[in-house]
Amino acid sequence: MSAFLQGITKVGVCTAVLVVCSMAAADDGIRDLEPPEEAIVVSPKTQLMRGDSAEGTVPPGQLLAFIKAKGDWRYNPEFRGWVNVRDVVALDKAVDYFSSLIDKQATPAAFHHRGIAYAALGQWEESLADIDEAIQRGDTSSFVFYNRGLAHLQLDQRDEALKDFTQSITLNPENLSALLERGNLLIEQEHNEAALKDFDAAIAIAPESAVAHNHRGIGLRMLGRFEEAEAEYTKALKFSPQYSEAYANRAYVRCGLGTYPAAVEDYEAALKLSPNIPEFLNDYAWLLATCSDESVRNGQRAVELSKQACELLDEDDPDFLDTLGAAYARIGEFDEAIAATVRALKFLGKSEAAANVVRRLKLYENKEPFTEVSE
Repeated sequence: MSAFLQGITKVGVCTAVLVVCSMAAADDGIRDLEPPEEAIVVSPKTQLMRGDSAEGTVPPGQLLAFIKAKGDWRYNPEFRGWVNVRDVVALDKAVDYFSSLIDKQATPAAFHHRGIAYAALGQWEESLADIDEAIQRGDTSSFVFYNRGLAHLQLDQRDEALKDFTQSITLNPENLSALLERGNLLIEQEHNEAALKDFDAAIAIAPESAVAHNHRGIGLRMLGRFEEAEAEYTKALKFSPQYSEAYANRAYVRCGLGTYPAAVEDYEAALKLSPNIPEFLNDYAWLLATCSDESVRNGQRAVELSKQACELLDEDDPDFLDTLGAAYARIGEFDEAIAATVRALKFLGKSEAAANVVRRLKLYENKEPFTEVSE
């Protein structure tokens, strides 16, 4: 079954200079922003304010999501501080803003930041074209290669993405996001030892990064080091108690360790925080349908969760259909189990996974549910 991987946010570097005013000048009441407002930093002197104290600057090109407003100030939870609206441009106006800069002076930075705006809007081909242009015009920053790597990744150009993340790390060995993204790609390619080195480097840079610990847990799991992986997910949750992916990933390795009641608790916590993640639903449904511990099994709940997971997908997935078949079989609805499993087999060809699904199908045809064998 699948374990969830989490993606990383975009960052960058930019040009325009705007006026900064003091937080004290804003005397309106605080109001919530629903939905959050998104904007891109355009001033190289953007102050991050907490009360009336400046806590540093936010780099130009950074994409921010604001959840609270107070006069001309906006609060960003990632940086845990307030930024003045004069230092940012709203995301829905960012492409036009950077296009006007390009019309006046076609700098590498203007192309890079318009590429970031396109990426934030999900227009990845346009983003890639602009970031390519920024590099051709002389931008050799670690961030520009990282952002191009993200565009390649979204366009399923994985070899190119890997080259860009590697170049980003070469230029700045402490680029945390590039290390995590390259580690993810290395895991996809089953270069798990190399991935673990990237995650180790990420933790050395940011020892309290929940994301880095979560990713290291994934690397350890892929190497079969489940107890160490469990410890990494626990560290991730220490630093970020609302981190649903870490709960789901820890549940997965706890299944592998045979601590099924603890896995149930983790899956429940993950779904309470993120109730509509198909992978969470599917993995939990599999546990409830097939667990060797009878006290953990709950066929009816497994059917409900598995159906919800399948409905959230745009198309049939053989792994999810296999889970649905196992769930139906657990409650004795073998016709439904057979139908779901036959649909799963249509996608699997003659792979090893298909052979396992065929064995389960034969069980259902004999009106027997499938139960995992505990090791």
